[in-house]
Amino acid sequence: MTLAGEIKVILTSSTSSVILEWIDNGIGMDKDVLSSYFARAGCSWYRSRQARQLGSIDSISKFGVGILSCFSVSRKLSIETRKEPQVGGSLQGLVVDIPKQESHFRIRSATTLPVGTKIRLEIPKSRADIISIESICIAVESISKYVRHRVTISVDEVLVWESHGEAGDCRINISEMRGDAATNISNLTATIAFPIGDKDGDYNGHYAAVIPTNPKIVRSNTDSSLWTFEGINVELDDVLVDSEQALFVKGVACGPVSHPKRHPKTEALGVRHTSWIMPKLMLNVLRPNLLDVNLARTSAELRSKDLIDKVWREVAEKLSKALPRSSDSASDTATLIGTCALFGAIPDSGLDSLVTEENFPLLILRREAGLVWATVNEFAGNGEFVEAPFELGYGAERFSGLGLQSGLHGWDGPDALFPRCNQSFHYIPWLRSIIYYSHQILFRQGWCPVRIQTVRQPASEKVPLVCRVWSKGRDVISPLLNLCTCTEASDGERQSKNELWRMLKKLYSDAPELMHFPPELSEFAAFGSRYWNVDHPKIIQITSALCRLSDRVRLQQLAKDKLSLFNFLTSNTFYGYVVPARYSGITLAIDLPNRLLEIARIVGVGDVAPLVKTDFVPGTLEGYKNPYHYRIEGWDICGTGLGTLVKGR
Repeated sequence: MTLAGEIKVILTSSTSSVILEWIDNGIGMDKDVLSSYFARAGCSWYRSRQARQLGSIDSISKFGVGILSCFSVSRKLSIETRKEPQVGGSLQGLVVDIPKQESHFRIRSATTLPVGTKIRLEIPKSRADIISIESICIAVESISKYVRHRVTISVDEVLVWESHGEAGDCRINISEMRGDAATNISNLTATIAFPIGDKDGDYNGHYAAVIPTNPKIVRSNTDSSLWTFEGINVELDDVLVDSEQALFVKGVACGPVSHPKRHPKTEALGVRHTSWIMPKLMLNVLRPNLLDVNLARTSAELRSKDLIDKVWREVAEKLSKALPRSSDSASDTATLIGTCALFGAIPDSGLDSLVTEENFPLLILRREAGLVWATVNEFAGNGEFVEAPFELGYGAERFSGLGLQSGLHGWDGPDALFPRCNQSFHYIPWLRSIIYYSHQILFRQGWCPVRIQTVRQPASEKVPLVCRVWSKGRDVISPLLNLCTCTEASDGERQSKNELWRMLKKLYSDAPELMHFPPELSEFAAFGSRYWNVDHPKIIQITSALCRLSDRVRLQQLAKDKLSLFNFLTSNTFYGYVVPARYSGITLAIDLPNRLLEIARIVGVGDVAPLVKTDFVPGTLEGYKNPYHYRIEGWDICGTGLGTLVKGR
């Protein structure tokens, strides 16, 4: 651009058409550029030798078809242009008339043109229902929020809009639809907004989020449509929110963006899915080579997730600094991270920047204290630790808070990691995100569950509770490895039991987990439909056969009738909507794996003995008890020995 960059959009209405003029004071064009690039579809000047001679130009022009698109709305086109003399332009400009798309260019010289380019389109009134003055104004305002030059729109010689390369107010506006929900949200929350990036860097933009002033007291209902603040109920369905996530490339709006292997729990631009009000994220990528944009520029894919991770690290750090925090305790750190995750929709890549892995908070079940917070370093510093019974992760909706309010202070066992949650905590809606992420951190550090131990159950139950025991770097299970190496592994590669379990999960999502059993249960192959004994000879043979069957399915090597049977058996149509449980029915625990073994035998990948009732720990096949309905009554009574180690049968 010469001097300060400026773009003018001038709209003029007539009886038969709308005249659209685009005027800029950029580098302009000469006859060579017009004939070699402007007039040729698929040729972009920004990729030419001439452009490279002017220095590094990271252009959003990739396909060289922009001018052709004008004829989709206009019946004729004219161009006035003059190239900047400092880059080889002449003192004369050029006027180009194109009567129609199939017509020859008519080029003539002009001596009074300024440096830059002016493009003039005539849009017939017959297209007014698609392309109108109003729609053009809205489109230009929307797509040019981050264009770094002055942009103006004039309609019939009246200036109607002006931008100086700033996005303006990027706060989130909430308005009433019914009742006083918007007023209540305004009184009980704060909109935190700030700029991100650098105009001279890889990106810039804005972020805004609606954050409760006291996240600790916010509650939600089952479907997260109703939120409660200190007794005041707010229905999100009663308000209109102008939140959006938008991508711009060098200031020009693009469509939805994605990045490789995007996590299913994230939205466009990596925003974490949240049941709360979505944040506003306006991201302007200043280096187009970081993106693959489609022909119409309606969507883009990031070539690497590094950029979006960098964006979210900055957002997380700025948001955390804007939030109140009374101390660096594990409890306050948990509240901060949970607030950023739920109310700020910060993905895991951003949460990483808030605290080191060693200081990340873990939710712990503690004797006579209930649920408390401890850091990874405080809790997992020794060789191994236990995880609380998995049923607690299914009954999260029954807890009324942390500490003694959890109703779990009757636990008499050792400190135990709270299991992953399969339900939201209505009393602490941000808790599920932080628990899930804390387990990911433990896995990243090399921790994994390797065995189970049985502990004393409440007096109302017959079968002992089961705790997983985590160890560091002890996931390899030698008896199984020699049998279960499959084509997904490289030659001679030995697979861990967790990898084998993932293969079983590919066969059916509710497959049992492979675990070492304690000595007193070593004779049994399974504990309900939840766990298989990884050291049991029958389980070794069964797992080997099912892994090879998994290979056949993955490689599409099953006959049509066998594949149909496989799909039926591994669907909820066959075994219902049940989950792996300590108290199991026959269908999921025995019938499903045995029917799959029969397919494996028929297709020649394994002929092994099926599971029978005597393979299971006594009492675990006496009918299905849904973990989602697990009752925590009795967990608040101290001194019962709840959670202490059970020795012998």
